[in-house]
Amino acid sequence: MADNISSFNSFTFIGTLNKNEDFYEEYITKGLYDVIKIKYSIRCGNNRHFLESVEFKPKDSNTLISLFNKDGSSKKIPFKDRINVDTGDLGFNHNSYQEIGSDKIKFAHGIDFIEKIKSMFTTEKYKGRKYKITGNVKHDTYIDKAGQERVITKYIPRHIVEVPFETEDSCTLNLKLYLLENCINRYDDVAILEGEAVERTKDGYRPITMKIELPLGSMPDRAYSVYKNMYRNGTEYLRKVGIRVEAINGTQEVEFTEDMLTEDEKIRIELGIDTFEGIKVSKGKGIGEKERKFVRICDLRGYSEGSIETALTLEDIGFKKSTYKEEQDLTPDSFNAIDDDELPF
Repeated sequence: MADNISSFNSFTFIGTLNKNEDFYEEYITKGLYDVIKIKYSIRCGNNRHFLESVEFKPKDSNTLISLFNKDGSSKKIPFKDRINVDTGDLGFNHNSYQEIGSDKIKFAHGIDFIEKIKSMFTTEKYKGRKYKITGNVKHDTYIDKAGQERVITKYIPRHIVEVPFETEDSCTLNLKLYLLENCINRYDDVAILEGEAVERTKDGYRPITMKIELPLGSMPDRAYSVYKNMYRNGTEYLRKVGIRVEAINGTQEVEFTEDMLTEDEKIRIELGIDTFEGIKVSKGKGIGEKERKFVRICDLRGYSEGSIETALTLEDIGFKKSTYKEEQDLTPDSFNAIDDDELPF
């Protein structure tokens, strides 16, 4: 294997936080560690994304934990001694939290990061504030009500920074995807890029299929042709692309159109009481259907020309020959939104 496998994808969300009803959970196990979990969401404009942190708390306070410093060095200390650590020397791998006008707080262990978030919610300190949250993109699978396996994207916070409330909301992901055959397809006025995000497992790697919507603009035929050239797949070896996307999960504002008029509004227009243009001005933007999708913004640095060659094969990123399908059954329905009440959390 000549290339390193890209198995780290990240997100950046800017918005306001919302507390779940059962946002903090602690599981007492029979093993050496108890499990601490915190779940909450962030509202970025019309989008809402769920965040989750899970940590294992050792029952024996002398259990060794690892510290990673800015200079690249590392060491192990007993769990109980973490409160005496000079956290200013800790590297980016450690969680951090910062409020406006205050110094950044770094945490020697993820348990303390979770406790800090818990304190934010129990004291309601988060209300009326806006935060920039960065972290890792992960994936999980579950079986939906119809018995079908679904893949959901999960967001694991690493760093939380309070920002001025007037900061514009945004929700973006930086993804590294490996392209297979037939990786780009068009459905009427939309094109879809399909690629494999790769995650490290205890046994190696596993691929997770992600679908990215590619805007076609006012010249869709030409745009689609350009995309096909940019995001071409490999033959013997995989090609890789780095792409920034907007993570959409919610009802989006759309241009108000005549089909959004109520029956009463149609009657007023027919009687000459109102005009469509007048109602359109008073309504502002309309509310579209709920969507869950990723939409291309731009390519990442190093990928300005599109996909690049690698020396990796399907087997390198976790595919097994016996389970890989040469052609995927792609339809627009396969990448549309799933209802929040189907999510397993």
